[in-house]
Parts: sequence; C-alpha cells; structure tokens
Amino acid sequence: MARMPGTDRRRALNCFLGRSVLSHQVDCALELECEAILCLVDGVGQDIIDCQHRAERAGARFQTVGHTHALSSLVRAGDDLVVIADGLLVDPEILAAQLEKRQALVTLPADAVGDRDFERLDAAQVWAGALRIGGDSVERLRQLPPDAGAASAFVRIAMQTGVAKVPLDPAILAEGRWEPAGQAESGRLRETAWIGRRIVPVGFAAPGLAVAERLGLRLARDVLGRRTERIPLFAALGFGMMAGMASIVGRPAIGLVLALPMMFAIPIASMIERVGKIGTRARRSLPLLRILLVATDVLLVALAAAALPPTAEAGWLNLFYPLVLILALRVGQRFAAPHLRDLYRDRILLVGILAFAAIFGVLLPVVAVLCALALAAVLIPDITTD
Repeated sequence: MARMPGTDRRRALNCFLGRSVLSHQVDCALELECEAILCLVDGVGQDIIDCQHRAERAGARFQTVGHTHALSSLVRAGDDLVVIADGLLVDPEILAAQLEKRQALVTLPADAVGDRDFERLDAAQVWAGALRIGGDSVERLRQLPPDAGAASAFVRIAMQTGVAKVPLDPAILAEGRWEPAGQAESGRLRETAWIGRRIVPVGFAAPGLAVAERLGLRLARDVLGRRTERIPLFAALGFGMMAGMASIVGRPAIGLVLALPMMFAIPIASMIERVGKIGTRARRSLPLLRILLVATDVLLVALAAAALPPTAEAGWLNLFYPLVLILALRVGQRFAAPHLRDLYRDRILLVGILAFAAIFGVLLPVVAVLCALALAAVLIPDITTD
C-alpha cells in the first residue's frame, strides 16, 4: 500500500463509514468469493488486524505480504489473482460484474477521469484500479526488483500476457461508485453520496419514523466503528426498562411518556446498523436490536393496558383493547396501501398519541378510534374494489 503524499498515512487505511478503505476492499474480495486475501503492506497495525478478522469471519484466509516477490510462492499457477489498487473505493457488486467470470484489465477513458489519481496506460486510457490475471503470470514478478511498484508491475504483466481490456462505464465514475484514494475534505461528501444511493429513509407520511431515520443516517457517519455506535441501542433499552418500572409502581402514563424516547432510539440504532452493513456480508445483526424490535409491541400492549381505567366486569378487556390495536397495525404493515405502510410502522407517533391520551384520561376512546381507523384503511380499499 502506498502512502499519501506528504503524510505517513496509507491510502487504504483512510477511514470511510467508520472503517478503513481496506476493509471495504476486503468486502469486494469476499463478493468475488476469493479464498485468500493477500495484503501488500510493510507493517501490521490494528486496521490490518481488523481486516484479517473480517475476512476470517467470512471464511477467507488473510495474509500480509512484505514485497512482490513473496507473492509467487503464495499464488498457484491454477489460481486467478484479483488485484485492487491501493485506496480504491468501489461498489462490490460493480467490481464483481467486471471481474467475476473473466480475466480482465478494467480501464477508463483518460478524458473521463479528470484529476483523479489513475495510472495512465496510453494517451486514451487509464487503468481503473482493478484487474484479474492468471496465477501462472505471477512468476514474472521475480524478474522485477523487490521494491518495484506492485500496481504498475501487475498492469505491465496483464498487458504482456494479453489480458483483455474491459472498459468501465464513465457514468459509474461520475456517480461516485468507483473512486481512487480521495482527500480527507472530500470524504464527507463521498460518504453522504455512498449512503444515499443505498438507503432511502421513509417519507414524512410517517413523521416520527422519518425524523428518527434521518437522524440515524446523520449520526451513523460520526459513530460507526466507535464505541459510541451502540449508544442509541442502549438508550432504547434503558428507557424501555424505566417505562416498565414506571408501570409496575403504578404510573403507566409516565411509562408511556418514557417509552417515547425508546421508540425514537430504536429506528436510529436500526439505521446505524443498516449503514454499517452497506457493501458487506460479514456484519451480523445485533441480537439486542432484534429483541428490542420484537419487545416494543409487547411493552406497548402492557403499558396501554395498565393505563386504561380498571373495569369491574372483566379486567382482561384492558389487555384486549391495545392488543387488537397492535394486531391491526401489524396487519396494516403488510396489507395496507403501500403509501400507508410506513405510517402503520410509526411507533413514535403511536406512543405520542397514547401518552397524550393517558395523561388526559381519554385513552380508551383513543385506542378504540385508532383500531377503527387502522382496520378501515386496510379493508375499505378491498371493499370498494370488490
């Protein structure tokens, strides 16, 4: 890996979405189903170790290599070798489409790259930073000095062995889905564009959920890869426990108020996790988040039932009303008109309404009206269609 001019920082170790560019390159190798990942580097730090763990969790072997001559003893003649340039940030699916089934030297028109740092092949073309060659060609590296530039050496070998040049659509470059090592000041813009192409928050038809998801997207860029990444998750857990305790001590209305920040924190935590999963198969969902997503409706039923006025005839009816409401919302999430489904998922708005109703003593009629509206929005379109 080369160092950035004027710094002691390797390009591939620049941070992008909470982890190194090299980590994203490991995801590209995993997308191509590479069995081994060889990292040409002159030292080992925590970033390299993290990449090794990432590769090994996905079932691939990760090994550092000090110089190009060592590669010839690690790559068999029957293997194929995929080379990704230092610091290249690329969409794994696009890279796989270019290199998955063929040996190729990916190129770009020289007039399309602007001032981006791509290696020029001739007056009309540049190397796009990715290639795939046969393992038997790696032996040619021994004919070069050990300190020869690895990228230039592989490009030279690919051209000498007649590997086909595959042009990359310049529109992909313009969209920011294939970028060489960038400067730090452009990193935020690249992160925003990278996320925006893959994740779209819900619309403001579900106002609570829309605000929370947008906050989660903004927060993700600052906390991914840090210990603070899980603060929204633990905040949701803490407020959920306080809401339950408030109900136990006879203050269910306060419990509903405390449930509001819990419902707000869960989509924020979920959005941070979604951003962290972009372009990777190795990252697993957090078990605690999955548990909270299921437990929220159970907690809402319990809090609403406790906040309803007691009935002498049948106390279990207090549990029945909020349970029907949650079931109606669950049905609507799947079967309502598409533009309404996010509204059915908006537990922030729901808890706000229930807390307000509980404080002013009108929870039962509010729950009844919400049940009727939720079912009507699902059933009326079917009735009118029939």
